[in-house]
Amino acid sequence: NYQIRVTDTVRGCQSGSTIDSARFRDQTNKDQIVLDSVSVNANGNATISWQPSQYGDVVNYYLYFNDPKLGWIVVDTVPVGTPVPWEWTGSQASSRSEQFRVISVDSCQNQSDAQVVKPHRSIYMRQFIDKCDALSKISWNNYEGFGPEGVREYRLQVSIDGGPWNLLFVGNGEDTTYTQRNLQNGSVYCYRVLATDTSGTRTTTSNQKCETAEVPRKSKILYLAQVTNDPVRGPIELNLLVDGQADVESFAVERSLDPQGPYKTIGRVGKPATPPYIVNFADYDTDGSSYHYYYRISATDSCGGRDTISNIGRNILLRVDPRSNLTNYLSWNPYEDWDGGVATYRVYRQGAEEASFSFIGQVGGTDTVYVDNIANYGNTEGNFCYYVEAVEGPNSLNILNEQGQPYNSVSNQVCMNQQARAFMPTAFRPGSSVAVNRTFGPSLRFTEVDDYHFYVMNRWGVKVFETSDPEQHWDGTHNSEPAAQGVYIYFIRYATPGDAPVED
Repeated sequence: NYQIRVTDTVRGCQSGSTIDSARFRDQTNKDQIVLDSVSVNANGNATISWQPSQYGDVVNYYLYFNDPKLGWIVVDTVPVGTPVPWEWTGSQASSRSEQFRVISVDSCQNQSDAQVVKPHRSIYMRQFIDKCDALSKISWNNYEGFGPEGVREYRLQVSIDGGPWNLLFVGNGEDTTYTQRNLQNGSVYCYRVLATDTSGTRTTTSNQKCETAEVPRKSKILYLAQVTNDPVRGPIELNLLVDGQADVESFAVERSLDPQGPYKTIGRVGKPATPPYIVNFADYDTDGSSYHYYYRISATDSCGGRDTISNIGRNILLRVDPRSNLTNYLSWNPYEDWDGGVATYRVYRQGAEEASFSFIGQVGGTDTVYVDNIANYGNTEGNFCYYVEAVEGPNSLNILNEQGQPYNSVSNQVCMNQQARAFMPTAFRPGSSVAVNRTFGPSLRFTEVDDYHFYVMNRWGVKVFETSDPEQHWDGTHNSEPAAQGVYIYFIRYATPGDAPVED
């Protein structure tokens, strides 16, 4: 409505013209809204940011959502001046990728053209934990809306057990997958993806995914504490300390003649159900007196995969060499492989006339030789048995046996004969006041002998004495008469059991 009014200069009275009317209508809205980004917040809802309208008669914004069934529909009305980003509470962006447009509405209810608005599609990230392989597979769709050049980079972040977000992976605009390995059982892993446009000024964030890693719990302890010979039963025995809390189904016992392998599985044992968590295994298919063997144990987890491999253990193989200087020379291979190394080697001996083994000495953990002087055993049969015991030093795991003592390893037992020796006098006198001088014969050291034969001849080759009894000596008579004083010839033959005869 319009009217012209005039006021006089004297009394201030007004005079008005006729009134004329007309209806005016704004029939177009040429606004073009530009979206900046679509992100997903911690609530799982889409948050949309756009640049404000440049027209003064705009009163509202309409938020369009591309519904999978209905197509583009208005899902929210946002008054002009409302801060952005705007959260759409009806969103399901934690379980799907959602696409949006924004248009403006002026005071005459004119809407801007939705077709000229470049839509943006949110990033939907998916995560799958592979329990048996202890890995997390993460994937996401490409972000749409940043323009023709698209995404410059994707940055994958992880938060573990509620901790801070840490960068896990940076990929280019074509990278939409990543695999994280070596997950820890029981830890909660949360992931999110950040996309950046080529200018580096606009970013968007995906939904967050969190999941507890229920992967097999790996063994924290798998310690081959003992590889030892059992002299009573005969096998090589193994004792293994295991982690009772690990998700392990069984343990494979592996053996090789070489530390580098190949290792062959020779048996399998289950995990103990109750403490103490110690696995025992006896290997009867061995010859511990001739060979040393390398052992290791591998744990099989609840998924059938190999969990952990233990340290390597090797039995002690003892060898004994009798020496002519009345000593026995003992040598052995080092025991392998204790965490605490070998503190000492203890040597034990049993003589033919002794009921049990006795400790006779020890050497340091780096020594593998011991010399046993048996000169004082000359009147015995010369049979000796030995074994060596290795004792573990202090280890970093503070592991002891069930008696609270360091673990040990016993070698094979070796029995041998010290070679018999005969010492002959150069003369004798039957009438001597000293009993030992009244007869003539060998003085034997280590009296267990085989194939014994001793005789004496005069200078004309006539035998005056003969015997096969090592205890019988010539008393100086011939045909029950005293033999003449003079020079006589003797012959002696004897053998250590199992050896060739010696003649003199």
